[in-house]
Amino acid sequence: MFRHLPNSRLLPIGKHGAFNSDDIVNNYFFDSINLNGILSVFKPSLRITNPFVYNLHTKLWSAYCKSHPISFGSEGAQRNASKRHILSVLGKIGHGGTLDPMAQGIVVVGLGSGTKKLGTLLQGPKVQMFEMLTSIVLYGNHEIGRRLQDVVRKFIGHNILQVPPKYSLFISYRPRFSALRVNGTRACDLMRRGIEIPDLDARPVTINSISIVNVDPPFITLSVDCMGGTYIRSLVRDISAELGTFGMLTFLERTRIGPFHIQDSIRDLSIFEHDLEAVRKISEQGALLLDEYIYSRQHTNVTI
Repeated sequence: MFRHLPNSRLLPIGKHGAFNSDDIVNNYFFDSINLNGILSVFKPSLRITNPFVYNLHTKLWSAYCKSHPISFGSEGAQRNASKRHILSVLGKIGHGGTLDPMAQGIVVVGLGSGTKKLGTLLQGPKVQMFEMLTSIVLYGNHEIGRRLQDVVRKFIGHNILQVPPKYSLFISYRPRFSALRVNGTRACDLMRRGIEIPDLDARPVTINSISIVNVDPPFITLSVDCMGGTYIRSLVRDISAELGTFGMLTFLERTRIGPFHIQDSIRDLSIFEHDLEAVRKISEQGALLLDEYIYSRQHTNVTI
């Protein structure tokens, strides 16, 4: 037995002739809001990419429930909604490449069918700006690592000018502080627990260009245009070796990935909780932008 309610489909009546929010959660499939597209979102530092992205999904679900108060009852019912119900309404969510937890910058988010396009960004070009501190080496090239040496050397400023042209395709040893898994656990998590791990394998990476942003000894700020798989901590170590010194990463910001630029990224995340229509429009525009980018690179024989 069913009854109609405004702005909803047929709702099942409960066991005793009346319905409640649990009946709706367990038996009712809500109308999909058809979010399909791509978004460029700014991730602050000290946030892990996966939880950051899935929190956006939670915000979208909250926005949906607010816009359908009759269809979806109490806050308790909203919290108890199964993953199946949420996915049936919002569709999938994913991202186009993990950003270092200590870093800030662009995370490209896919909604619905937009998640199928994210793979094109994983190995594609990215621009990252980073600051390195020379004359200090820390275990794993990470500032929260264990100090091995603290060697103060005279900084030779002009040497940095000789570094950028040397890098195009080169072999890089991946840092121990990375998202790569060792026996099923991320290397960075093992390092933070104080568990020793062996050096990770080296592999070739492509650096399209490196430009000098600022030199303020002992700090050097660089911007690198690189392909997927480039670890900036490893690059810091290699550049420091070229300078005859030691170094560590002190700041990292992803400023571009594919056609998406940091100045166009969403910073005010409240839009996900309060304006589904705006999210829809922005994601559709993002999907078109990515399609045009892929098409242009395919027809100019450039690797995406």
